[in-house]
Amino acid sequence: MIALGTLTVTDATLQANGGNGGGGSAYRPAGGGSGGGILLAAKKLVLAGNWSVQAKGGNGQAGSAGNGGGGGGGRVAFYSGNTFGVMPANVATNGGAASGGSSEAGNVGTFRYNGDGGAGDLSFPFVTVRGSVILIN
Repeated sequence: MIALGTLTVTDATLQANGGNGGGGSAYRPAGGGSGGGILLAAKKLVLAGNWSVQAKGGNGQAGSAGNGGGGGGGRVAFYSGNTFGVMPANVATNGGAASGGSSEAGNVGTFRYNGDGGAGDLSFPFVTVRGSVILIN
């Protein structure tokens, strides 16, 4: 979501979670789906109330002769004119759980935000946007 002015997220859950493994057989269980991506960009980003942003990987499917691995976590980014000094606890990019045996859990995804200390801190306005976006004016 992109806003040219203020983007307010209040008492909402934004999700791009991967699905749990399913549809596989007992001998070929399915792995979990990877988390998707969420972009919040605005001149001013306001996060208030009971909010959360999730891009978690799905859990692997259990089978009698094998187990599916967890899906990897997705990507979340906040581009804003205001800064966040610490990562908000309400953001989750966890990898999905393994279903057991020799299967593995999915890796944690990424979260970038203003002031996180990474190279090239994110800021608004940005130069290019790729993919589908919703423009709120």
